[in-house]
Amino acid sequence: MEFAEFDPANPLLVRLPSRPDLGPISVERFDSQGNPTGTLLSQGTQVMIPDPERPGERIYFRVP
Repeated sequence: MEFAEFDPANPLLVRLPSRPDLGPISVERFDSQGNPTGTLLSQGTQVMIPDPERPGERIYFRVP
């Protein structure tokens, strides 16, 4: 599983070197009501997002 790289324009966003077509991906923590908190997920946290090019498939990466 690959580690993402922080987006230099915004510290709450990452990019996947192997999938530059996805663009920036948010790694911001949300509270229990679903509101953004302005803090990052912990370093090394595994993230799963749907793959927009392959329905039903997932993309996995870790927060840097």
